[in-house]
Amino acid sequence: MFDLKKFLILTLIGFFIFILSSTVLANEENKIFLVSLKIQKIINDFFINLRGSFLKNNDEYREKYFYLLQEVSQLKLNLKKIEEKNKSLEELTNIIPLEIYKKDPQGLFYASFRDDVNEGDIVIDRNFVLIGFIFQKTKNYLIIKTLLHPDIVFNLSDSENKFLGSGRTLVNGFVEINDAKNYKIRKDMLVFTYGGDSIFKPNFLVGTISDLEQVNVNSFRIIVKLSGLFEDNRFFVYK
Repeated sequence: MFDLKKFLILTLIGFFIFILSSTVLANEENKIFLVSLKIQKIINDFFINLRGSFLKNNDEYREKYFYLLQEVSQLKLNLKKIEEKNKSLEELTNIIPLEIYKKDPQGLFYASFRDDVNEGDIVIDRNFVLIGFIFQKTKNYLIIKTLLHPDIVFNLSDSENKFLGSGRTLVNGFVEINDAKNYKIRKDMLVFTYGGDSIFKPNFLVGTISDLEQVNVNSFRIIVKLSGLFEDNRFFVYK
């Protein structure tokens, strides 16, 4: 005999797992985390109410079920609003979108031509994380030198804009800082551009500290893991 209650329970569990594993939740932090907590609360409340639902009539059970679906629908609308906010990035006057044609193994990206950008302009991803800069502007396309390209040297700071040292890009998405003298550094700490190097303006997020080695009493060797979405095919010039 077909058991409607079991079918509905399994359907809801699958539906919630789908929502919690969506790529939108993976890409947002504060607001999405809050939405995730709300979803988890609904799940907990649902199973608490479910214990007593087997003792009540089907009409009341169906009422609780449809009320739950209404709450889930509202959460989906909240997620949609967050997605639409991300899409508004291109509406900013100092942001110019770029389409990527090709990426080479040395970290050079070839992008669509734009007359309103110049060599040296900073390139960021959709999260405003540093990707690189316009290295060359030809008549037909742009060449972006990304942080995946080795031996780019530029200054770095911590989240309080305190100078960490001069970083050098390595291969495979890392930056090395030698002779750093900031004693508050720690693993997983955010690292930003410091400026003053004629390459990057200050305060752009670069990545997080993945490895930390004390060379001597006064200095450290730091390895920074890049946070940019280099796998994307759409980036932005920041003017």
